Amino acid sequence: MVMKYNLYDFDGTIYDGDSGIDMVFFAMKKYPQIILKVIGNAILYLLKIIDKKTFKSKIFSFVSLIDDMDNFLNEFWQEHEHKIKDFWKEEKSHKNDVIISASCKFWLEPIADKYKIAGLIATEIDLQTGEVLGNNCHGTEKVKRFYQDFPKGVIAKMYTDSINDLPLIEEAKEGILVRKNKLYNYYD
Repeated sequence: MVMKYNLYDFDGTIYDGDSGIDMVFFAMKKYPQIILKVIGNAILYLLKIIDKKTFKSKIFSFVSLIDDMDNFLNEFWQEHEHKIKDFWKEEKSHKNDVIISASCKFWLEPIADKYKIAGLIATEIDLQTGEVLGNNCHGTEKVKRFYQDFPKGVIAKMYTDSINDLPLIEEAKEGILVRKNKLYNYYD
């Protein structure tokens, strides 16, 4: 049976800002010993000495310091949940919604659970080392991952704030551009 889904990018779309940046700054407050590592790897990435996957693996290696991940994520979302946009919070049901994001799955899971969405597709990391597992969930990788997880799925609507999601927009029946809390036809 064919199922129709509404797909949502997370950062800039559902979340006002970049949750990855917020997560790194949150982790630096909790574990100040990672500050130099974050800055050093950010410079290497900006100078194109390391690629995005290596950068993410090195930055998110702070997960090895976390003793109680549930508590860590609970504290993060207590501090940052206000950044979830109203248009998302006001929807009555998310049962046909899928969040598809380059952000790491481990910190998106509490939001996915809270809103009872149909699925969460995001970048996977090893929670012991921070190493990115597989490919970063970005661009055409999002299309591949959607059809891998939902082989009989049809993308009814794709919500995004970025041209980076054009591969998914092209697969969708309708593209929705999100600017702040306003929704527009992607092609207008």
